[in-house]
Amino acid sequence: TNITQEIILDTKLTSTLKAEGLARDLIRAIQEARKQAKTELNELINLELPDWPKEFAAEIMKKTYVKKLSIGPQLKVIRL
Repeated sequence: TNITQEIILDTKLTSTLKAEGLARDLIRAIQEARKQAKTELNELINLELPDWPKEFAAEIMKKTYVKKLSIGPQLKVIRL
């Protein structure tokens, strides 16, 4: 028997997918900033960002160990 399988991919970027991608990029940038600030892996920090995808705020905070997320002119890690 000869079986042919067709897979169709939807490559349309929705606003949710764009926000999720931005959140991932921010998480990487925050982790790099934490590394430069020499924070411990389990050390809570406060964080300032100019903007972030609000629907992913909880995920960003959880993955980067942030206690408080606030608006600021640039990405800034604040040790507690």
